[in-house]
Formats: sequence, structure tokens, C-alpha cells
Amino acid sequence: MEASQQALLTASTTMKHGRKTFTTVVRPLIQRTQSLGETTVEASQQALDFAQQQRTALGWWLVERLLPGFEKVQAPVSSLPTATSLPTVKTEYVDRIVTIDREVEKIVEVEKIVEIPVEKIIAVDRVVEKIVEVEKIVERIIQVPVEASSAAAAAAAAAAAATRTADDHHPIFGQLLGEFGPKKVYSTPVANFHQFEIWQKQRSFCSERALALAEAKKTSLDTVGFPGAITVVTKEKERGSSSSSSSSSSSEEVMANSTAVCVDGQHRLGAIAMLLEEGLISNDARMTVEVYHDDNKNDQLAAAVFTDINLAEPVKLCDLPNVMEEAEKKILDSACVQLRSKYKIMFKPTSNCRAPHVHLDTLRDHLFEFGIIRNVQAKTNDELMNWLIQENNGLAKIKNKQWMAMRGRTSEKVLLKSLEKAKKYKFWLGMPGAMGMVLGRGK
Repeated sequence: MEASQQALLTASTTMKHGRKTFTTVVRPLIQRTQSLGETTVEASQQALDFAQQQRTALGWWLVERLLPGFEKVQAPVSSLPTATSLPTVKTEYVDRIVTIDREVEKIVEVEKIVEIPVEKIIAVDRVVEKIVEVEKIVERIIQVPVEASSAAAAAAAAAAAATRTADDHHPIFGQLLGEFGPKKVYSTPVANFHQFEIWQKQRSFCSERALALAEAKKTSLDTVGFPGAITVVTKEKERGSSSSSSSSSSSEEVMANSTAVCVDGQHRLGAIAMLLEEGLISNDARMTVEVYHDDNKNDQLAAAVFTDINLAEPVKLCDLPNVMEEAEKKILDSACVQLRSKYKIMFKPTSNCRAPHVHLDTLRDHLFEFGIIRNVQAKTNDELMNWLIQENNGLAKIKNKQWMAMRGRTSEKVLLKSLEKAKKYKFWLGMPGAMGMVLGRGK
């Protein structure tokens, strides 16, 4: 305290000369006050350490009540807080938890306050009284039990964790894994799959296909499982309310006011149901489910998602691992790419292309399935390419009447238009019935 008074006396002397700022002379005193101490400061430092370790706002709460005295030094002394007007220190203040960042902000505020020019400082002796008040109250602060602050912090953390868990859990879809643009991805218990409806506008459900999938999966459940996600589109029923989507609702309440239709994965759902019934999959086993929500109460989103998924071309048999000899695959791929380069305009990127166009991967797959490479004894890609060109040129000799006989369900008008284009670009391999003839001759 003697050191403080000495520093203050020096500041008062400096005020008479009016050259230096309050900060310049009294900096050692203020720095000790900011960290709450030395001598009387020693107890104060313990309090600050306590506040930082326990992340409590109590110490700085008191400073907030006292430091306005520095900010309002130009006001009459009678308007400044006194020791008798200070609030009683209670353990309950320990519950006011803040982060260390906020405490650092307070220190910065103190530093700004003490930069006031000396000519604006009045009632300097009042500053000393404020420091003494802080020192006395700090002695009481450090007596607060550490356990009280720790318990409050633990309770706050537990409450925050519980809130996050509730927000991330859906009564039907289970645990939220993340949001990716317009969809949410969940880890869903397979026991909840029976609550999904099947979107009726997709291809019909085939129980034989689901059964075959279930049988195939029996040997790979522990290694491969069910790759990919089940895709679901949800929407509110007309009589439903938005409150039904709350995570606190039961699955029955959610499904009473909304629908969840599966637009991709219906046969996997069927296979899983069979495996569940046989006890080969447990009810708490989980699969990923991606969920889109339709706010328009129509099937537009379901149709868009279904179409987008099915625009992707499935992997052809010739591209599955280990189904072809490496040398044969190289011959097949190179020859077909060469053919596409020669007749580029006649190749389309989708397998659903119209005659007389062809799809590269479909052509490759047909040639593989019929064993053309071995049957025509093509040793290089050039030999296979030359065979394809020879077959294409042979198709050019077929008369319109014969094309008509092979058109199948294609209308006469469409066939004639296709023939016109085939003649223009000298490419007949994509005509209806053409590949059947080629592959038959290649046997």
C-alpha cells in the first residue's frame, strides 16, 4: 500500500507540470491492479489464477462494478461507488461461467481506461480508495470453494451435450451424421425400415429379386454388407403440422403427420427384412439413410431425386473385377474406342440412346458376353477393329424390307428416319436387329 501511495504522490506532482500522462507515471501501480495484485497484490494474483482456472466470471464481475470509478473520474466524488454500496460476495456468483476470452477483454478495457491524459484526472485520491476496495474483496473471493465452480461448469457442459444429442437424433432416422446440401444423412437402425413407404411411381417391387439379394448377402454381411445408402424423401401430410418433425416426438407421432417414401433401395429394404426375420441381422444394426424433405407436398422432389439417381449408368458385366483376362480387356477397350473415334457422331453417352446410335459401354459388354474376341481370334485391337468395320459395311447391303422385318416394336416412320441417318453417316451397327446379326455371325 505504501508503494501505491508513493506512486500516486508522484503522479500528483507530475500533474502540476502538465507534461506527462497518468499512464506514464502510475503504470506500475495500474499493472499490479489489472492482475489484481502484489503484497495486497499477492492475494489478488491468486484470485485471478482461480478465475482463469475455473473459468468463473466472479472476479471480473467485481471489477466491472469498481472500474466505472476510473471511467467517471470527472464526475463528483460523491457520485462514485463506496465500499458500503458494494454487493455482498456470495458463492452463488460462481455459477456465472464465462470463457477466458472474456477475461482477456476486461484486461484490455482496463488498459484503455488508464490511458486518460493527466489533465483530465480529478479526485486522484479516490482511485487509491478503489484499489483498496478491490484488494479487500479479492481476499474474500479466493475463499470460494473450487468445487462449486467445477460443479457448475460440469453441469453446463452436460446440459449443452444433452441439447446437441437431442437435436441430432430423429425418432425414425436415428443419429444425424451430417447435412450435405439439400439432404441429411443418418445412421438408422434397420428395425425402423418397416416405417418407410415405397414410392409407387418407380419400377415395380420384385420379391424374387429381393430374395436373391438376401441369399447373396448371407455370405458377405460381415465383409461387404449393404454398400450405398437408402434414399428417402419426406413430406408433411395435408393434415399434419410442422411440430411433428420435432426430435422430441415419438416415431408414431412423426409418421402420423408425415410420410417417408423410399425412392432408391426398395429391394435392399426387402432383403434386409428377410434377413431380420431369419435373425441374421440384429434389430440394432444400422445403415446409412439419406433424407430429402419436400416442402411442396407433391411428388416433384421424389421424381427429381429418382431420375437423378437412375441417370447414372450401372456398371457393365465386362467392367466387374476379374471377369476378363487383362489382355482381352485391353483389346476390347482399344478397338471400341477406335470405332467411336471413327464414327464419333453416332456414339451417345447414355445406354437409352435411339437408333441408329450406340452406347460405348453397351457395345463393349455385348462383344464380351458373346465372346467375340476369342471367336474371331482377334489378337490385337486392330484386328478386332477391322472385324467391326467389316461387319458394319456388310450391314449396309441389307435392303429396307429386311430392316422392316427386324424393327420389332419400332414404328415404320421411326425406322425409315433411322435408316436415313445411318446411310448419311455410313454406320449401321446401331440399327434395330443389327447387333443380333453381328453377334450371331461372330459365334
